[in-house]
Amino acid sequence: MPRQILECLDQLIDLPDLPEPERYPDDWHNPQTVPAALCEYLQASRIWAVSGLELERELRVELAGVYKKRLCLQPLLRPLMFFYPCEEFRRPLVRAIEQAAGGLPEADYRGWNERFPDVRMYVGKEIERRAGSFNSPDIALPACLAWSRYFDGGEAAWRQFALVLNRARRRGDQLRSWLEPRLGRGISTRADLWCAQLVEGCLLTIAEGERLNAQWTALGWGRLEFPARGLTELDAWRGPARRAAALRRAAAASWAMSGGRWRDADYDAYARALAGTDDALEEPAGLPAGLLERARLARAE
Repeated sequence: MPRQILECLDQLIDLPDLPEPERYPDDWHNPQTVPAALCEYLQASRIWAVSGLELERELRVELAGVYKKRLCLQPLLRPLMFFYPCEEFRRPLVRAIEQAAGGLPEADYRGWNERFPDVRMYVGKEIERRAGSFNSPDIALPACLAWSRYFDGGEAAWRQFALVLNRARRRGDQLRSWLEPRLGRGISTRADLWCAQLVEGCLLTIAEGERLNAQWTALGWGRLEFPARGLTELDAWRGPARRAAALRRAAAASWAMSGGRWRDADYDAYARALAGTDDALEEPAGLPAGLLERARLARAE
């Protein structure tokens, strides 16, 4: 178990009430609100489950209790809880999806689906329902992506994505034609922002871009030109190289949380986790000296 999570939990409980959750991300790195080391530690914790860093059940129960009672702390805890599929964190994830006002919360949906088939069934139905929100592209479009990627949406999901974007584009064009004579040219609508995000933000893989374009052009629009540097694969963070980089970040955050006072158990836990990853990257600043060497020795055993 990552030992510094106990110190992290104590610091969380001692924090005063923070701003409302929707305003909270602006204060993540404000040392007057939340210590930077605490933020970094929790952000890096999303790699724990896939790296075999286990949390004891009693601690999971306590974290779920803090999440339920302290609403203002929920954005801080989500990287850990929503990327750690377990019985204690299942209800918080489902509730967050049900109550999401816009896009879906970041989570390891692939891991949740593998661990809890009933969650896959229920969440899949909820996401499909949200994908049908024709008048709310900020709700429907992220749901369509998740439906296609993790819940067997197939071509139905991409057709729905194109239909929602088409409706938003046509309504945006009508609004622009009414506003431009009064306010001048250069008005952007939500559909414009979404198209720009799809193309410039690299939200889709090349294959996904082709599937969307097949549905998009069928509605009479021109192709969306996606850059070659777009998203190369889904869940790339699970790959050995990305996971190694994330583990290094998690280890550096743990070292900072401990004040540079790791025990042998800490070295062993992170060395075993790193042993199964690509060690091509250099040791970053802040990582305990000798950790990567221990990882290489653990791999050789």
